[in-house]
Amino acid sequence: MDAILRESAPALPERFPLKVQQIYLQMLSKDPEKRMKASELLDEFSK
Repeated sequence: MDAILRESAPALPERFPLKVQQIYLQMLSKDPEKRMKASELLDEFSK
């Protein structure tokens, strides 16, 4: 549990589009204010 708070999220493989990698990292942000809301996530994938 402590490692989750201290360590960065593992990177996604490069085969994933950059936008998906950015969303992934934003979703796993340790700062709740920086995490995407479900509505924002839906908007991103609806484009």
